[in-house]
Amino acid sequence: MTHTSRYARHEIERRWLVDPAAAASLAHGPARTIDDLYLTGTRMRLRKVTSKEDAPVFKFARKEPVPGSPYPSITNFYLSAQEYEVLARLGGCRVTKQRYRVAGGALDIYGAGRAPAVFETEFDSLESAAQFVAPSFVGEEITGDDAFSGASLAAALDTAAVGAGDELRHRISAGVLVEDGQERVLLVHCVREGVYDFWVAPGGGAIGTEDLLATAKREAFEECGLHVQAQTLAYVEEFHNPTTRFCKLWFTAKVTGGALDTTGRLATLEFITEAAFLSREEIAARMVFPALLGDAYWRDKAGGFASPRYVGIRPMAFW
Repeated sequence: MTHTSRYARHEIERRWLVDPAAAASLAHGPARTIDDLYLTGTRMRLRKVTSKEDAPVFKFARKEPVPGSPYPSITNFYLSAQEYEVLARLGGCRVTKQRYRVAGGALDIYGAGRAPAVFETEFDSLESAAQFVAPSFVGEEITGDDAFSGASLAAALDTAAVGAGDELRHRISAGVLVEDGQERVLLVHCVREGVYDFWVAPGGGAIGTEDLLATAKREAFEECGLHVQAQTLAYVEEFHNPTTRFCKLWFTAKVTGGALDTTGRLATLEFITEAAFLSREEIAARMVFPALLGDAYWRDKAGGFASPRYVGIRPMAFW
């Protein structure tokens, strides 16, 4: 297959989540395997496309926002196999998906189990995009949702991210330490079959200029369906994987409403299978993060969390 070496275009596409079971029933016929590498600290993506029918295709792309438009501009360069191998050594997050042609668009399946599937279709104009009627098998539309961008999915699903020396990304986040009045702490259960199985207090990264109290409140609701009010800053914790260093602030908090629910789309993306209030004894019998919930938390609680405590930096066990 022959390609021009470079092309740039305004990418007009819409995207939807698809239930994994529904996606599996639609995954028929020839598929293309797409291997993507999202390079650390950039808007760039390295891609290899393979199939049984055609020779491999190698591309290097850069996406950037277009002022006044909900759709980005994308510039692609076609590469030789040798050029691809050189660039593939760079640091970043990798993800592999199977792409099927379905209902005039593309169905991308990432792994198995609770991993997401995405249906997307491209358009020649804004008018045709607005008039498009989505097929019945799709779920929530995620067009323009950064939480489900290719880079975000790669970061969430990559279990062996390629390091980039000292050039780490930095992320600030917040979490909540919530009790139920019976000496039990709120935790969510994260299970990715064959990769990890642990419990963690709700929390996650700040979005834009969002203040960290708002981050903690939003993350608790997204992960387990409860409305909380953050109160005292108790701990500052740092951890890192090969591409990113995180600084996380843990706040004590109280429940103000809602009900335990882990069926939300972001909980699904993070492989959260359940949420529960666990006692100190139940916590001791499980792999739990932050680890200080096993002992130090209870001592500090007895002392009234007199002042915030820095608990150091650690390598991440899972990501």
